[in-house]
Amino acid sequence: MFEYAWERSPVAERPSETREARQEDTATLGGRWLVLVPDDDHALVTTLSRGGADCVVATPGDDVRKLVRENSSTLKGVIHAWGLEKSGETEPGARWSGQQTGALSLMHLVQALASSADDSGHSPALWVLTNQTQAVADQDPIDVAHSTMWGMRRVVANEHPQLSARIVDVDGTMESLAALASELEADPNEDEIAFRQGTRFVHRLRRYAPDDGIAAAQKGDATATARRELKVNKTGDLNSMTWVRAPKLEIGEHEVEIEVHATALNFKDVMKATGLFPPRLIEGNLWSRETLGMECAGRITRIGSKVTHLKPGYDVMALAPRSFASHAITHAALVVANPGLGPAEAAGVPVAFTQHTIVLPFNDTDAVKAAFAANQNHIAGIIVEPVPGNAGLYLPKPGYLEFLREITKANGALLIFDEVMTGFRLAKGGAQERFGIAPDLSCFGKVIGGGLPVGAFGGAAEIMDYLAPVGPVYQAGTLSGNPIAMAAGLAALEELVSSDAYSKLETLGAQLESEMKQVAKAAGIPVQFHRCGSMFCGYFTEKPVHNLADAMESDRERFKKYFHGMLAECIYFAPSQFEAGRFFFQR
Repeated sequence: MFEYAWERSPVAERPSETREARQEDTATLGGRWLVLVPDDDHALVTTLSRGGADCVVATPGDDVRKLVRENSSTLKGVIHAWGLEKSGETEPGARWSGQQTGALSLMHLVQALASSADDSGHSPALWVLTNQTQAVADQDPIDVAHSTMWGMRRVVANEHPQLSARIVDVDGTMESLAALASELEADPNEDEIAFRQGTRFVHRLRRYAPDDGIAAAQKGDATATARRELKVNKTGDLNSMTWVRAPKLEIGEHEVEIEVHATALNFKDVMKATGLFPPRLIEGNLWSRETLGMECAGRITRIGSKVTHLKPGYDVMALAPRSFASHAITHAALVVANPGLGPAEAAGVPVAFTQHTIVLPFNDTDAVKAAFAANQNHIAGIIVEPVPGNAGLYLPKPGYLEFLREITKANGALLIFDEVMTGFRLAKGGAQERFGIAPDLSCFGKVIGGGLPVGAFGGAAEIMDYLAPVGPVYQAGTLSGNPIAMAAGLAALEELVSSDAYSKLETLGAQLESEMKQVAKAAGIPVQFHRCGSMFCGYFTEKPVHNLADAMESDRERFKKYFHGMLAECIYFAPSQFEAGRFFFQR
């Protein structure tokens, strides 16, 4: 668990200047600055001018866009300080006024700076100032009117890195304004700073340690327990949230325990913590109990006696009540394997996606039969990569794809092939041509765009006719039918059809497969090397790999060493065990 915290840091030193020289002469700031301040004679302007800055002053109501256009090429920096005045008002009208001089005006300023930078190539540094919007000390009074500017500054930093956007929270004292002037001249690496009575603070992400017990656990003390749970001690008071010790609970025969690596913040959790969740919905509802957390990602630590498809050590994502904790327990049916996502990504998979999706192991015909038997007339279709390339690469067992075609037809369900990776790569007609299977729908990408971003899907007319304008289902997209992507894709497909590309790829692939197996055998290293056309993957394991569970048991630490060793030889593979390798040739 981590938290943001403010830490004391020395005031920035001006470059090439001694403390004695700075005391004798403060006029070292220099350069031209566009300064947005609440009024013309604001103390900030006085401080900057005394430091040697040539200030172009703008007050609320001035045409900032015009000032930027006229001065951008000569500006050393821009300071947005319209948020320095504390409003002290809580009326909605006053709050909107604060937004107009705060986040809204900042947005207009950024647009003007970005436009002028595109025209001139010069990008002055952007500094955003707020007045006590951050709780630097425990007892700091907070003015929320301009607090949104902190989030907006982070957006600006990501979308317009050329502006080097920084934000500083001050307390209005002359000591802090003087320290700010030093900060402007030093041009520090910090992008979130605060000053209190001239004392400098910087934002740091640090591991959260609520008490000595968890601190000891983090240091590896075997006698300490790391089991913790987030608890709201007083409903409606977010400051009352604390981490408390949690017992090691017994698990049921169909349950699993997960060591939580990331938890998704659901709006229902926010409503419960703030006291806005209706009490009538709390009782008798698994997902509405007073404990926090609904979705998480992590690693299985324990399983019940009747759980057979999951094992300790598996990386998973799950629906799990009470998952704002170090460990969570949930029913095995609500747990699915993590397909290679990071913990934070996996934790945010929406609840409905897993509620209405049945995840089955590849190559397991019995699991498919059981799913249809348990959900008669409720399965709309099977979506499958005919040759999975998003968990490395494992091949369909003989007859498996034929089985999927037969069972979907027998149950009135669709068979949908995800051929984004295999389409037009394994053959002119993709995997369905190579294996002789005709799905009801197919999805394509990658090759079909000739290197440009595009996606496509298609299938039998009786299904496609449900789309508008013939049918009732409306489908559209910003890049649908993009002419540039279509031209590139058409050119790529015409080249593939008119050349001997597929036979060459097959020859090269067979050669790679043969030599990789020979090298691994000679080195005495257990490897399962899979290939289909120009797609390939090697798993460091003695056991056959037929699905994701098998792939998860391969030696991933050895793969890391293999990847970096190949990289050192200027051979670049995908930096993940769970990404199929693909090769190309150039005419």
